[in-house]
Amino acid sequence: MSRPRARVRGLLFVGIALGVVIAVVTLAAVTRPVGPQARGADFSTVNRVTGDLDDWIAAVCVPQVSVPPIGLDLPESSYWTVCQARIQSGDKFVNPILFARFPSEDPMQIDLDANGIEWYAFAVDNGELVSFATRSSPSDPNAKLRASPLLQPLKRFGFRIYGSPGVSQNLCGHFRC
Repeated sequence: MSRPRARVRGLLFVGIALGVVIAVVTLAAVTRPVGPQARGADFSTVNRVTGDLDDWIAAVCVPQVSVPPIGLDLPESSYWTVCQARIQSGDKFVNPILFARFPSEDPMQIDLDANGIEWYAFAVDNGELVSFATRSSPSDPNAKLRASPLLQPLKRFGFRIYGSPGVSQNLCGHFRC
């Protein structure tokens, strides 16, 4: 009788040990940060990036050159400004980049869409979303770019560049659309 009990105990021990190993490996794989940690439930799906705000601004903006914010209204943002893009798209106009902070993604989408933004990228910084956005399209209509070249430098930090911001109409009851 002692042999079957010993066998059961041995199998039970092996099963528990295997379960612990699987749990530890899974936890390590899931919780390993890839970039700065986002705060709050609203940011759990935001793409993680490297670098910091100063790095991101330096990558896309000409230092200490602000551009008049003509025709922009961002009531959902906590802060915004406009800079001159480092990369010029080949036309004779100044190519502005909008930099703005938002409390969450829905207000960001609403403001960007309402201002005619064509291309944008965003990440989390100090508990808010920061976005870089432009109305500028590629200057060459035959170019096979899927995004404005003005935001391309952000890709080296892991940013994704998106086009055509907007939200579903059922959110417009909560925000000014």
